[in-house]
Amino acid sequence: MPVMRVIPVIRPRRVRHTAAVVTLGALLMGATAGCSDARGYEVPAELCGVPADTGRLSPLLPDGDAIEQKENELGQGSRSCRLSVDSRQVLYVRADVVPADTDPVKVNEHALIGLGNPQPAGIGDDARIADKGALAVVACPADPQKRKFVLEADLATKTPEDTADRRRALTRFLEAYLPQALKKRGCTA
Repeated sequence: MPVMRVIPVIRPRRVRHTAAVVTLGALLMGATAGCSDARGYEVPAELCGVPADTGRLSPLLPDGDAIEQKENELGQGSRSCRLSVDSRQVLYVRADVVPADTDPVKVNEHALIGLGNPQPAGIGDDARIADKGALAVVACPADPQKRKFVLEADLATKTPEDTADRRRALTRFLEAYLPQALKKRGCTA
């Protein structure tokens, strides 16, 4: 009697192939979704009544559905503006007028250190750019007491994600926003 051998039948592994295709498809969809603009709001052209360059403000704002601004009069020439995306604060801007003999950088030294590695910047009369915020100072020439105008910007999110990009974005924002804030305050000659 002849000996029968059992020869295993090798079947293609469609289940694994199908799973791999589905996984690859999901990854590709996720990658393209990450590339799309996930903003459901328009970048504001003003921050609490002060004109803002949308191209310079945009990199500092995260994706989301809705943006909201809240302005506060803090007294004695001080104002603040809070920007929130989806009810979460993302940017705080404060404008103050301080006496001529005040050194705002020195007064805010600990806060600046808390914002991460503050470095001098060529904005106004004196400025510091940190990892999560900035401060700029300029004399107010129209003020009879020669007081100083101080502008602070604090980020509550890491937007942009890369620290060097965030610092560049903060610098560009302050360069454009400071003259507008000075004008709004009446500090221009």
